[in-house]
Amino acid sequence: MYGKLIAIVLAIFFLAACDPYYSITISNTTDEMTTILVKKNLHFITEKQKVLSTNDGFDVYELAAKEGMQVGAAIGGLDNDIPFEAIMIINKKDTISASDPESIKRLFDQGPLGRFQTPYNITIR
Repeated sequence: MYGKLIAIVLAIFFLAACDPYYSITISNTTDEMTTILVKKNLHFITEKQKVLSTNDGFDVYELAAKEGMQVGAAIGGLDNDIPFEAIMIINKKDTISASDPESIKRLFDQGPLGRFQTPYNITIR
């Protein structure tokens, strides 16, 4: 009786622990303020206050030098949990924009073999 109960508890534990939870962040590693514009979706969650919302549906956030913000979370892979439909990153050196899932995924940090690094992060350099 106890053997079956232990087996069931262990099975539930292992099934629940299959897919890891990862935070999704944007990190400004520069010495300047960076402006982030996002068209968020249901996966977008942040504690940072937006500066304003534009007429075309973007929420605007400002990241100070060396500041980061959490923008969501993913269970397992990133594909189904991208927290925005479009993103623009604006600083003095450059403007980067992505408006489809594939171009957004290319912004995330990747390892030497092209696999996403976890936790998922977009690093502004």
